[in-house]
Order: sequence, then C-alpha cells, then structure tokens
Amino acid sequence: MNEEILKNNSFEPMGCREVGTYLPLFVLGSRGMTMDECRAVKNHLQSCSRCAKAYRETNFVVNLLQSQKDCLTERGAFSIIEPEVDDIEPTVEESFGELQDKLQRTKARLKRNKRNKRLKVALKRSVAVAACLVIGVLAWMIFTNTSKQQSPSQNIVSSQVATAPEPFVKVELVKPSDNITIDTSHAIVAGNELKTLLINNKHQMIMNVGTVLSIEPMVKHSNIGCLVKLDSGQIYTHVQHDGNPFIVDTVNGQALITGTTFDVEVTDLATTL
Repeated sequence: MNEEILKNNSFEPMGCREVGTYLPLFVLGSRGMTMDECRAVKNHLQSCSRCAKAYRETNFVVNLLQSQKDCLTERGAFSIIEPEVDDIEPTVEESFGELQDKLQRTKARLKRNKRNKRLKVALKRSVAVAACLVIGVLAWMIFTNTSKQQSPSQNIVSSQVATAPEPFVKVELVKPSDNITIDTSHAIVAGNELKTLLINNKHQMIMNVGTVLSIEPMVKHSNIGCLVKLDSGQIYTHVQHDGNPFIVDTVNGQALITGTTFDVEVTDLATTL
C-alpha cells in the first residue's frame, strides 16, 4: 500500500526526525510548507504511531497557547530573536552553475532553520509562561483551602508536635518517707546496701550490693521504653506489660522483657538470667 502511494505522488518520504522538524509548522496550518512537504508529513503520520502521538501533543500545546495568545503577547512571550547568519562567499574555483545551485540550497536551509528557531523560541517561552500560570493558580488554591480548613486548635496541636520533648525515662529511688528522683545521665551504683528503683512509675527493680548499671530511654516502633545496661552485679526486676520495650543489656547479650519477674546476674565469666 505504501509503495502504491509513493508511485502516485511525486513527494519524497520523510523520516521521524525530519517530520519532527516540520511538525510545529504542520500543526499551525502548514504555514511556510510546500504541498509536497505537507503530503509527506501527512503520509508519515498515518503510518507512524509515535509521530502521530507527538502531533496530538503539539496540537494540544498550540491550541492552549492560542487560547492565551493575548495574555502571552502582553507579557512578551512571542518576541523573536533574530539569529545572526554569516554570509557565504563562494570560492573562485567554483563554476557559475555550481555556485548558483549552492546558493539556492543555502538559502533554503537558512530559511528553514530561521523558521524553526523562531517557532522553537516562541513555543518554549509560551509553554514556560503557561506552566508558571498553572502552577501559581494551583498553589494559590491549595494554600487558600488549607488556610480555611485549619482551625486554631489544629495550629496549637501542630506547634506542640513540632516542639515535642525528647524521650526520657523517669527513675526514682524508693525510700520509706518519699521517693527520690535519680539523674539517669550517670551510672547508678549500689554500694554496701540494696537499692530499690521505680522506673516510669510502674516497673520495680532491686539492685544487689555492688551492682552498677545505667538506664536510658529506648525507642522502638514509635514506642518509648527503657534500656538497662547492667555492667556488673545482680538485679531482681518486676516488669509490667505495657507494650513498650524493656531491654536488659550486658556484655554477653540482650534480653527483651515483655512483662514478667526475672533475675539477672553478671559475673566476669557469664550472664545468668
């Protein structure tokens, strides 16, 4: 079928790259194109799905620009930058016939390049202006809707979330009269007597004589628990199940406690749970 079309027409077929050069002109009503060029582009679009898709997309952009022509003209989007063209001087050795043929080809090429450059500059500027206008309108709409929907209480909650304090563990030394809060930034030492600790107002821990440990917050899956680093000695602990992690760490390994009563002892040789 394609061979019959080529036989019945005098125009030469075009490839995808050449059709892409003529495609903006073809979308603009074939301005500046010859009849043979129009037929060649039209024939190629019927047989090439990729170029046909590019034609539809270019046609959509051109229609969008034409609908905004007055606005874009006022903004100077269609101002044309004239390219500088170097004069071509024929050599003395060239014959008169070859010189004439070369000049004709050069003029046609320069005219086509000038036309394509003007169209590309106009399309780029027009698309950039249209994209900026669309983005600006969408941003304004989103900002307006967000401002209307957000209540003062939500603003207060957002500020509170943004300034949320760092996770911490509350450790108290249990006394007959009143509990004493312990600074967890330092190691806790049980010297010559037993010590009873209350962790986060729920977990109880008894430190044996000579025990050295430290307690710090432990975050796991958005849950805040505590990490007990047992350096030496023995602890007897009752952990309440609250969904937060409770981990005892020694030189030999770690124990994850979910809620139970347990005893851990650390010596120079091993850890006993």
